[in-house]
Amino acid sequence: MRRPLIALLVGGVVLTGNTVIAAAITEHDPYTLIVKFADHIDGKALAQNHAQANTARVVQRRSLADGLGDLRPLFPIPPKGVKSQELYDSLQMGQYFVANWRQSPLTTAVIETLEGLPEIDLAELNYICRLVGSHLVPNDPLYLSQRHYEKIDLPQAWEITTGANHVTVGVLDSGADLLHPDLADRWAVNLPEYYGTPEVDDDGNGYIDDVHGYDFVNSEGSPADDRWHGTHVCGTIGASSDNSLGVAGVDWNCRLLLVKVMDKLGYSPTDIVSSGVFYAVNEGCHVINLSLSTLPTTVLETAITYAYRAGVVVVAAMGNDNTESENYPAFWSTTLAVGATDSLDNRWVAGSSRGSDFGDHICVVAPGKDIVSTYPLWHGGPYAYSTGTSMATPHVSGLAALILSVRPGLSADSLYYYICAGAEDQIGDPAEDTPGWDKYYGWGRINACNSLRLAMGQDPTGILETAESIVPAEFSLHQNYPNPFNTSTVIALQTASPGAVRLEIFNILGQEVLVREFEVQSPGLHRITWNGFDHAGKPVPSGLYFYRLVAGGHSATKKMVLLK
Repeated sequence: MRRPLIALLVGGVVLTGNTVIAAAITEHDPYTLIVKFADHIDGKALAQNHAQANTARVVQRRSLADGLGDLRPLFPIPPKGVKSQELYDSLQMGQYFVANWRQSPLTTAVIETLEGLPEIDLAELNYICRLVGSHLVPNDPLYLSQRHYEKIDLPQAWEITTGANHVTVGVLDSGADLLHPDLADRWAVNLPEYYGTPEVDDDGNGYIDDVHGYDFVNSEGSPADDRWHGTHVCGTIGASSDNSLGVAGVDWNCRLLLVKVMDKLGYSPTDIVSSGVFYAVNEGCHVINLSLSTLPTTVLETAITYAYRAGVVVVAAMGNDNTESENYPAFWSTTLAVGATDSLDNRWVAGSSRGSDFGDHICVVAPGKDIVSTYPLWHGGPYAYSTGTSMATPHVSGLAALILSVRPGLSADSLYYYICAGAEDQIGDPAEDTPGWDKYYGWGRINACNSLRLAMGQDPTGILETAESIVPAEFSLHQNYPNPFNTSTVIALQTASPGAVRLEIFNILGQEVLVREFEVQSPGLHRITWNGFDHAGKPVPSGLYFYRLVAGGHSATKKMVLLK
């Protein structure tokens, strides 16, 4: 007979079979804790006199006396006895009690102190349980206005994880309202600066007083929002959630590093944005959100390449001009480009010159119309609605943070793979949302639960079987984009396992133009930019070229056209 699957909640971690995942049930009663007394403590006598029993008197620890309160037996013996006294005694059930806690907060440090006492065998937080199969729904009042979360299966994803504070998302934007009640406890904290001397670079990183990030526009340590955009983006990524206030964020526990790179009019020179990217990577960000666009520049491309090669996933907005445009940084292959959908899962369009941009570089789409989020208090907040790919992008950044909470250390390409592979295809306008990848929706609208399950090695709904173009049996070579191209083009390939890969480019005469050999460290999508130069560093002429991928004993060839 097959043994039933049993899920054990152990200190905030769910153990199911051989899989260990972060628990969604992390809340606990702040006023009570569970204790199991040692054998030399007479649990039966305590149970009979529990009205007069006090934990502090039992443990004789003066430092805990103010916090510990009355006791209540957890498994009291009823007058008619128990079904098996022998089993009851063997499990020492009479030694378990609920103890009142009279101080705030009840921390893990208190638990550790109690467990170090000779009178106590076990102490643990009194965790809140939820019905298995019930979706985790936060109690934030405006959550009812965040119906788009249900479209991307966030409540189901939150049953797996609500995030972790070891993940940091860098928000490169207009700063944020640092005192916003739904954001004030979500900022990353630079401890040397927090405890350091004002107007001194205490951590030696070159920036003074960067406690929660840095303002590159005004060269100061307080990245305050003098527009509104950054505050709104922060709320979608990681507003405080299930706190009976305002809105819920996609990730409830990640840290937000504020990097102010846009001024009060929504503009900024490229060097400031590039410096912000560099700073965010060096300060330990795992995800960078770029809800902005610009023209192609080498300095910004270099900064983003630095982030990508450092393992940081850079999530960028496609743009709002309703055109097939080459907005940067989304156009670069080192970013994850995000478009926007409306409440009906159609591509967001608001007229001939306003709507979600599209093109060969789009990766996924996410909800972006009428998104309610945090808003600066001085600007009429604390909450407001906004629309655009800037609002879609933080949904994907939040999803990346959720994935990293259960799979820390994933590469940027692996995150790209799990987000794209979990996306839902053919959910929008059939004229645009065609089977497989398309230039309007990319791989589809994100699905947080699907991507999380894939990241944990699960495929309960046959995602992998229906996404063979994303998860190839051996490897897959995509058509380059743009094609034809003028200055550079992106060649994308996908592998099912780590190993050696060889990319060869030939001209129409069959002459070898360029060869690149490299090792891929993880399965998924990998992208290479070719700038039209040969192996000697010389530009090649216009014409038809062939590129071939060789990996694992297999090969594939495609054509591309260079026009100058």
